[in-house]
Amino acid sequence: GYHTGIDIKPTISGNHPNVLCSNFGERRNVWLNGDSDHGFGNALQVKHLLTDGSYKYFLYGHMNVAVNAKRYYAQNQLISTIGGTGYGRVGYSENEWSQTRQNNPGTYGWMHHLHFEVNDESGLNNYGYINVNRLSDYGYYDPDHYISGNNRPTVLIPCLSISERASDTNYDVYGIAGEHLYGNLDINGSFNRAGIIVRKSFTRSDAGQSSKSATPKYLIQNGSSSGSPISMNGIAGSTDEYKIGDYLFLAYVLDGNERRYGYPVKLSVLPNDQCKIVDNDQMNSGNYKYSQDLKTSGVNKVPGYFLSAQLIEGKSEATANWTPNIEGKYAIFVHIPEGATATSVVYKIKSDGSTVIKSKPVNQTINQETWHQIIGENGETEFNFTQDGYIGLYAGNESSTGWIALDAFKFVNVKTWNGNASIISYHAKEIQNSDQLCGLTHDETRVQISSDQMETPVVFFQWQVDMTGCNNIKFDAPDLSYSEKNVDITIGTWEYRKDDRTFSNVNLPFVLGLENIDLTFSESCWYVIKIAFRNPINNGSPVTAKCTTETPQRITPKKHVDSCLLQGGYKWNGNGSIVSKNFQELKNTTNYSQNSFYGCFRDVSNLF
Repeated sequence: GYHTGIDIKPTISGNHPNVLCSNFGERRNVWLNGDSDHGFGNALQVKHLLTDGSYKYFLYGHMNVAVNAKRYYAQNQLISTIGGTGYGRVGYSENEWSQTRQNNPGTYGWMHHLHFEVNDESGLNNYGYINVNRLSDYGYYDPDHYISGNNRPTVLIPCLSISERASDTNYDVYGIAGEHLYGNLDINGSFNRAGIIVRKSFTRSDAGQSSKSATPKYLIQNGSSSGSPISMNGIAGSTDEYKIGDYLFLAYVLDGNERRYGYPVKLSVLPNDQCKIVDNDQMNSGNYKYSQDLKTSGVNKVPGYFLSAQLIEGKSEATANWTPNIEGKYAIFVHIPEGATATSVVYKIKSDGSTVIKSKPVNQTINQETWHQIIGENGETEFNFTQDGYIGLYAGNESSTGWIALDAFKFVNVKTWNGNASIISYHAKEIQNSDQLCGLTHDETRVQISSDQMETPVVFFQWQVDMTGCNNIKFDAPDLSYSEKNVDITIGTWEYRKDDRTFSNVNLPFVLGLENIDLTFSESCWYVIKIAFRNPINNGSPVTAKCTTETPQRITPKKHVDSCLLQGGYKWNGNGSIVSKNFQELKNTTNYSQNSFYGCFRDVSNLF
């Protein structure tokens, strides 16, 4: 018969070297040493979606100990160790190594090795040998072709980027809300449909389960409307913008009636371009980088943020640094992957590159597969970063025992509330004789000098549209310098935040109106507005809002974007105002309904 795989022997007799997963894939089957193991003993089969669009099943057999079964495996993740389970135990006659050993199992016993095979089908369908002339005719392939050589098929992983040319040498580990996210899939072959699908989830196990029943939402796709297979030589492009949140992106192939799904990539979409994620999988660029020195620490790979995370031994000498290359006040979050067992991990926050703030210990056995906020040892929730700042980990005596995860850190820019004002214009036309129109046809709030040269302020306005007298509104901060006037302006309806529009990285003065807001305008409609300053303020200034006849800037806003996190970790939900003094002439009128006095004698905001 013909051997269906290859046997990989230890270099030193009696050793049990580690068995590592050859690439990113999904667990298909696990077998324990016993009567139904087809002689493979402790064995694992991992399913991979390859760049030729096919599924291939990689089988690892005869392992020393039972496999730690996970749903997904990362490239180079520890599976088990080489062993002699299955047909190799003394007394068995099915020894694979030589006729002499096969005839004399009691004398020679079992030589430890790993049986590795690649086939088209799930399950155990042989005992390591089959009586055929060509293995490929029966769905078996030369494993060497899949683990070595320049032309070997590789796993089909989506490449994602905030630039137009996503590739395996040009990718990003996060997206930006309201910006296009570009994808590239290096697939070659003829299929009915293929692309990158998106799941609004951060748990990899959800990707496969939901994909079996849900209609895929694509980042990119290619396929024939008639359903006939078409030739594909790579797919690239962008079809959507994404809200702030956490997503899974995975390759998808429809071949006839079979739907195939690849290894899910975890990617977070951040509020704006002042936020960053630094990840162990990223491509380093200048001062934006991840670095490590693992010394002699034991290392394992596991599925983590983006693609994978590393596990290192506690109480070792290993170090790692995450450098975001940012300036300003930031909240920090760490992604904790599965497999971490350390219960008291302390990070060193050097936000200025030198001064150390220790974090409160992080228990990495809880809140896995998601983001966990880093809190300073004295309760700090925001940290003032310079471009030299970074987060460090030293797995020395101060660190926890167990497996410590090295994965991603997220840095979210924090704004400081500076005050709020309102524009209420619809009622202003009823005031004929008042010269005190603040809160009616114009209003102002004030930004203060940043207290620590890291704070960046945010202010709020409210505006009720008057289609004949106030359908454009102009904002300015006249006493600020040009760079200080750099802002993100978010506008949305009073009722909810899901239709918000954000004008990112614009400068005051700025005019909003029907021509650029991209929202439905109607008489007396209420809008709430947030102006988030992108830089610290060196001189205080009023921030003014005035009804105007000036033409709005021809800039397209981003959709559904919450442009900042407020100090203390809060998010903007909307705002209201009370303006009463200037409505004395209307106080006793009987010509207006009670609702017309919102913003006059009373007001309300909305929680949702």
